Amino acid sequence: MSRGFSTAAVALSLLALAPAVAVGQAPAPATPATPAAPALDSLRMPKVVTAQQGHARFLVGVRLATASRLTIQVLRRPAGTVVQSTTDATARRAGRAYVRVEAVDSQGFQLLKGAYTIRIQATDAEGRVSSAVAAPFTLRLTAPRGKFTGYTIPLWRAFRRQAGTPAAGQLVAVVGPKTPLATAGIRRGDVITSINGVEVGSPGAWATALRSLPADTEVTVELVRDGAPLTLPLRPGPDWEAVPDYAKSLVVATRREPRSLALAVARARQLVETGKVVEAQALMARWPASWRASAPGHLVAAEAAGRRGRWKQALGAY
Repeated sequence: MSRGFSTAAVALSLLALAPAVAVGQAPAPATPATPAAPALDSLRMPKVVTAQQGHARFLVGVRLATASRLTIQVLRRPAGTVVQSTTDATARRAGRAYVRVEAVDSQGFQLLKGAYTIRIQATDAEGRVSSAVAAPFTLRLTAPRGKFTGYTIPLWRAFRRQAGTPAAGQLVAVVGPKTPLATAGIRRGDVITSINGVEVGSPGAWATALRSLPADTEVTVELVRDGAPLTLPLRPGPDWEAVPDYAKSLVVATRREPRSLALAVARARQLVETGKVVEAQALMARWPASWRASAPGHLVAAEAAGRRGRWKQALGAY
């Protein structure tokens, strides 16, 4: 009897120590752990960014632990003033992410050379923000690129046949009024064969020459005018200056020379390049059938179709 009494007493004591649970009620569930905020690490970027003035940009890499949107800030040192801040519109996947940073301020102006800090944070779908990762860098700027203030097209074989010239190069369709090009004496109808020592008669050479054209520096332009060679000095302005309105000048040029296929193509191509594709196609529809069937006509038609996302038509025209 004494042993049984002792066992019952122990059981009652244990019940007294246990938390009270109402009859028919389940135990309270355990509180879930709060999810951790997104994490960033492994920031990678150059310590020195060297770029042409007006074209400074660089890549920054980070590693995301979870899918998140990135906020990238550029701060001026040593003041710590934020000069640029951008945030992703959509989340990036977890893992390594690379961002191209344009070295401009919040108003779109090129950053000045000097010392800066890049700072990055991540925000996940729940609005949680990571700790920032940061790194210093120095921005060095080289001379700005020059702007060629005239509209040109390659002097393709069809144009040379019509113009009766054997010269290969870039045909000047129009010159921006009151621009360095006009001041240099370059005119509509000139055929540029070389600029700043770079020959421009082969495909792709013109774009290469313009990329290496310096601003505020006198360069030599070699051209052919009325069948005779001519050399003129040109001092281009920086390429961040406003682009002249070539559309109006091209309308005037085509009215003055309505039989020029080269000027007609230049006018249509300029409309396509500025996004006025429907207007360009309406213009080409009024061309003579021989112009539409020419190689330059097919090329511009393909560019217009491609600009509208009509890839089959563009491929057929090409």
